[in-house]
Amino acid sequence: MQSLSALLLCTDDSARLLAEKVLDDYNFKVSFAGSLSYARELIKRNKFDLAFYDADIPGAIDLAGLGTLESFPRVVFVMLRSVSGDVVLGKRIHMLLPKPFTANLLVKTLKAAYGLILNEKRTSLRHIVKISALSTVLIQDQGKRSLKPAKILNVSQSGLCIEADQMLPQGTVLRVEFRIPESNNVIQSVGTVMWAHESGKAGIKFTALSPSHRKALCIWLDSLMPWDPELRPKVAPANTSKEQAVAGGSMKKLLYFDDDPFDLEMCRRALERAGYEVVTADSGLAALHALTSQAIDCAIIDDRMSRLDGSAVARAIKQVRPGVPVCLFTDRSSLSEKDANMIDQVIFNKDGTDALLKWLLGLFQHPPALMLPPQHSQVTDLN
Repeated sequence: MQSLSALLLCTDDSARLLAEKVLDDYNFKVSFAGSLSYARELIKRNKFDLAFYDADIPGAIDLAGLGTLESFPRVVFVMLRSVSGDVVLGKRIHMLLPKPFTANLLVKTLKAAYGLILNEKRTSLRHIVKISALSTVLIQDQGKRSLKPAKILNVSQSGLCIEADQMLPQGTVLRVEFRIPESNNVIQSVGTVMWAHESGKAGIKFTALSPSHRKALCIWLDSLMPWDPELRPKVAPANTSKEQAVAGGSMKKLLYFDDDPFDLEMCRRALERAGYEVVTADSGLAALHALTSQAIDCAIIDDRMSRLDGSAVARAIKQVRPGVPVCLFTDRSSLSEKDANMIDQVIFNKDGTDALLKWLLGLFQHPPALMLPPQHSQVTDLN
């Protein structure tokens, strides 16, 4: 099935990672904007199926203001900390999410909005076809004139693109009769020539379709839609129940997240030499993907990252897999209460992997079973 497109305007690392992960799981191709000006540029260049705005960014909600943009995303979500009475007045906003939000809430909201997205796409989506019209009649002030049956190149709920044997006069009325492929249904349409080319190609906007013909046309076009009628994840979510955890005595699987490739490789080797299976990730999206697609026993995060805040990644992990212990490598002497509640163990960088291995030994209550050779899985960046 084809991907849907989404614009994410957000500067909150935790919310961004969580939203990116959920949208990716449900087959949305995400474009990220870290500023209002860049979001405006993306909207000018693209017709997004969904826009997701963070109200903490000044002016973000104004992007949904009527008349502020030449084109709008099909559906708009806004995440905000509190709702005031006038927040949606004069705005094209479809869904409001409290901030912070959970992955489960975002999934439910996506499913509720999916029908709106498809309805918007149905009316404008042009399906490429190869159909020879049964008849083509040009209707002008001086009368009707039968033309050589045109070829229908694409069709939508609102009109046709045809190729006739001559250039059609713009603004005139055309009656086109055609049979729906692999069916006995014949559509009799009347429309206006909106544009025409000397090659004979022309765009026709429907002006008259009987209710029965419109219904038959819509049913056929729906069968051609390249999207499921119901929003589904690309893969089934991983089972996160305790019964699915690795049993005592077997190899434990660790997720190690760092955007520095040298540090990532060195720590991976140290953990594998100690007998652990290691899954590495060099982006927040890849880390969340690993957590939801594999049975991870512990997540280890390096706080010294250039692109992301380690504490924000920890919060996102706990929202997706609250039962997975999280260890943070850091140089910070203290953490905020919010961060401390999301992190099970803090290890200072100066104490190195020896302190990490000691903590892991206590966490699992015995050394992991040694299996030779140790396994390694590299998670690729899904951005």
